[in-house]
Amino acid sequence: PPGTTFCIQAGTHWLQEIDPKDDMTFIGEPGAVISGARVLTDWIADGGRWYVDGQTQEEWTHGRCADGYPRCDRPEDLYYDDVIVRHVGTVGEVGPGTWFFDYDADRIYIGEDPAGKVIETTVANRAFFGAGANVTIWSLVVEKYANQAQHGAIDARVHNGADSPLGIGWLVAGCEVRFNHGTGIRLSDDGIMRGNNIHRNGQKGVAANGMDVLVESNEIAYNNTAGFSWGWEGGGSKFAYTTNLIVRDNFVHHNLGPGLWTDIENVNTLYEYNVVEDNEDGGSGIFHEISWGATIRFNEVRRNGL
Repeated sequence: PPGTTFCIQAGTHWLQEIDPKDDMTFIGEPGAVISGARVLTDWIADGGRWYVDGQTQEEWTHGRCADGYPRCDRPEDLYYDDVIVRHVGTVGEVGPGTWFFDYDADRIYIGEDPAGKVIETTVANRAFFGAGANVTIWSLVVEKYANQAQHGAIDARVHNGADSPLGIGWLVAGCEVRFNHGTGIRLSDDGIMRGNNIHRNGQKGVAANGMDVLVESNEIAYNNTAGFSWGWEGGGSKFAYTTNLIVRDNFVHHNLGPGLWTDIENVNTLYEYNVVEDNEDGGSGIFHEISWGATIRFNEVRRNGL
């Protein structure tokens, strides 16, 4: 019932998709991992390629890709030993360091001998998603979800108008959120992200919509691994339609695109005590766009793309 606390044991829990009820709490033991991936085995050699059949997962496409990444908009990713592999547009392009999903044939092709490697593909859509209020997610590793761009692997359903906010009051703390296709964490009204390590997600690290969101003491790094065009949306973060957003004491670095980005009707934003450095591919350190009423103070901002 609402208000239940779940203690999640150490180990990997595969293909979980959770719609929390009000006031639920999810606490991970050290080493507790929730994974949206499937391990691929039974590879068949095909000349200089290998393939595996029976891959029926396919979510809708979304996003705009940078040059050289024609399938960033597909949420199905492939990992060799926790390293993302570039998804190419045709089977003829498959070679070392690339892969191809033939959706018509339900077949995945790779260009390297799979022997001795752990090869995983993202399958489940989101780890936590729903309209429940005051949900707490604490001390979990959340990885390898096939969440579309602009949606979080941890995703409080966003504000649905002044009279009917949904997914309010979520707290995500002490988690490692990594290797997910779209956004790592997206929160709504009264949401708090605190003390998380949010890295190597396919599009961006964090996002929020709504009122009184706090983003504090997180590390947000190496996001946009799937190759989205950052001008469309990619990098460390993007916040839209927020009021009284506070972004404080975060370490934001080595994202492909802007480090911290408020875009579209963000009112009374406070950026303070953040270290924002080495964000690449043309992205700004702090980018306050089509918004107003910001206070930006006491940040260290250096070596960013612009």
